[in-house]
Amino acid sequence: MRILAVDLGDKRVGLAVSDSSGIVATPKPGFNFTNFCYSLDYIANVSNELEVSLILLGMPLLLSGSYGEQAKKVKNFVDELRKKVSIQVDIIDERFSSVEAKRRLIESSSKKYQSRLKNIDSPSAAVMLQSYLDFSIKR
Repeated sequence: MRILAVDLGDKRVGLAVSDSSGIVATPKPGFNFTNFCYSLDYIANVSNELEVSLILLGMPLLLSGSYGEQAKKVKNFVDELRKKVSIQVDIIDERFSSVEAKRRLIESSSKKYQSRLKNIDSPSAAVMLQSYLDFSIKR
């Protein structure tokens, strides 16, 4: 089962996909969030091209676990995406995915990855997806 993870931001959207066995998450090129409809179409097309059976969207909950302004935007996006695609769309807590992705990039010895700290969206989506995959394997 292949899964697409989406880190939806105001300016950029990060993407990551699992391998077909559902073990490893890999960042994919993200894209600029130009508008709501374009982003919906883009994600629907990518999910179709990659033949995924599940789309996970990161839900940016507040530290208290409640919905802030950005979480409300993501909830609205999820509702619209569910109308657009015929596959399952779920949400996953993404509160610490960006922090973890930055930590991993900083610790990496490769300057190539360190220079990508500005575009942390897809690595964040990969962290989020890998956590989901790891949890699913343990169950």
